[in-house]
Amino acid sequence: MSDFKNRVSEIWTRLNPSEPGVAYLSKLMAFMIGAFIIGLVLGHF
Repeated sequence: MSDFKNRVSEIWTRLNPSEPGVAYLSKLMAFMIGAFIIGLVLGHF
């Protein structure tokens, strides 16, 4: 069980960096803008 907890903790740490880098923030912003535009287009028609 301890091994599983360590593995999950390690994965969580990799997925959620304490200080996100520029590349991560750029990808997140691009995804959010893309999702907004898709939602806007689908909602309009």
